[in-house]
Amino acid sequence: MQITMNIPFNYDPARGEQELAADIRLNNALMLYRQGRVSLGRAALLAGVPLPAFVYECGRNDITLIRYAAADLDRETAAVAERLA
Repeated sequence: MQITMNIPFNYDPARGEQELAADIRLNNALMLYRQGRVSLGRAALLAGVPLPAFVYECGRNDITLIRYAAADLDRETAAVAERLA
């Protein structure tokens, strides 16, 4: 699939098309992962970067790696507290 888009005037053309394409792939993968539409590994593949690099980018973009529902956490915390009591 090929997508055509207009690039804002304030984008630095000295960075080149390859770097622009890499930025777009990375940002798209970050968005899909943040939305829960792809797994961490799949997002790294979509971004075209190694998994550790994608994890680093998630941190830079305040994207949590832990997908844990609050209700599950509450339930497990209560179970641990009950065992310790």
